[in-house]
Amino acid sequence: MDEEQRQERAELISRMFALLTAKLNDGAGVAGDAQARDLQPEQVRDAASRLIDLGQEVGTIARAIEGLNSDPGSQLDHVVEELSRPHA
Repeated sequence: MDEEQRQERAELISRMFALLTAKLNDGAGVAGDAQARDLQPEQVRDAASRLIDLGQEVGTIARAIEGLNSDPGSQLDHVVEELSRPHA
């Protein structure tokens, strides 16, 4: 891997961490809003469901970062494949 590729990888990883930060902030907002004592059961379920979805998204992005960082030969298409994989 040449210097340009290392720089591109570092930039991609940095952007992915920024995306993780945004997802985690979204989750903190949902969890904070859900602390209200006057929520209806449907609102609680919606909040929990959104947090599950965000958790899966965070996990997927983190696994992609881990793969990029641990495998110097990995290509961007592997990252796209990981991000496109359906959540369990």
